[in-house]
Amino acid sequence: MKKVPLRHLLLCAVIAALIGGTYLSMFGSIGGGDWTGKPTEAELRAATETFELPSGIHPTNVKFLPKVTFMGAVFDAELESGPEQIAAFFIKQAAEERWRLQKDKRQRHYRLMVFCEDRLARSVELTTRGSTVKLYGGTYWDSDRGGDYYCSPEAR
Repeated sequence: MKKVPLRHLLLCAVIAALIGGTYLSMFGSIGGGDWTGKPTEAELRAATETFELPSGIHPTNVKFLPKVTFMGAVFDAELESGPEQIAAFFIKQAAEERWRLQKDKRQRHYRLMVFCEDRLARSVELTTRGSTVKLYGGTYWDSDRGGDYYCSPEAR
């Protein structure tokens, strides 16, 4: 019987520990999530297209962001109104649609608002550059209970 060097056994043990740690890490983050209400791509796109922009039109350049624990359908637009008027427009829209304000983060030349509609998060991100306001918006589903875009009907 051939004798296996100690360094080979040590290397195998390290590799096994890395594989095991990676597995446990992934299982903990995926297994500990809230997987209820996961929408299809078509449902997410349809929800995003219900966004109404201040100009009265609906987003047309919707892109899909598929991830394992996170999904999004996003769009962008340039708007001419002031950032406070645009924010007030979306707050009014949220009230009319009964979306719950989950997050309202403000910084100089930047504002992020996240509204919840059951398990979907509606995001409005405004960035001011000169007289133009750039809007990055979307509809998201997140399984991470601690995530910025996690919404649950029970939180109402």
